[in-house]
Amino acid sequence: MSQSIGRINHLSALYAKYMIPWKIGFSVSSQRESALGMGFTLAAALDVLPKSAKVEVAELVPGVLKWNREILGVCAGEPLTDIRVEVTVSDVGDVINRASGEYDAIILDVDNGSEGLTHPENDDLHSLVGLEAAYHALRKSGVLAVWSAAPAARFTTLLMKAGFNVKERRVRAHNGKGARHVIWLATRD
Repeated sequence: MSQSIGRINHLSALYAKYMIPWKIGFSVSSQRESALGMGFTLAAALDVLPKSAKVEVAELVPGVLKWNREILGVCAGEPLTDIRVEVTVSDVGDVINRASGEYDAIILDVDNGSEGLTHPENDDLHSLVGLEAAYHALRKSGVLAVWSAAPAARFTTLLMKAGFNVKERRVRAHNGKGARHVIWLATRD
């Protein structure tokens, strides 16, 4: 892996800073992180969420869960041990498709952004149909947050076509230095 743990941790903190401010102003009963990965985004989200929040993590690969529970969890502060966390071993797209007005936030931190660059099957999440499913899975005023390694005007347009009010935040990868990343904040009206 080319990124240091500190850099990944900083990116997760930035991600949480831009995607979780909506916890204030409405009752948070549920948040979702799309995949566990290294657990830093989950840990950053838990740091800013109230004790009453529930966070559902949809992780497709059981080995990633094992890795976090046995080896890597300590690096992110053992976020899977938090009582607010519920893990679903499933494809996040399937979980989103089954939901209807259930979530205050859906956090998609999959692949490298708005296209399935490393996993073409993730294209469904970022398609108009996938974004419409996310829209319907959210409560009114709910937020879909999507991380990307690069901007994509086409994706912004798709978010708007799906019905979202869209803000795009560009952030540096490491303490104001390094590559710029994009976080789309798409709010259901």
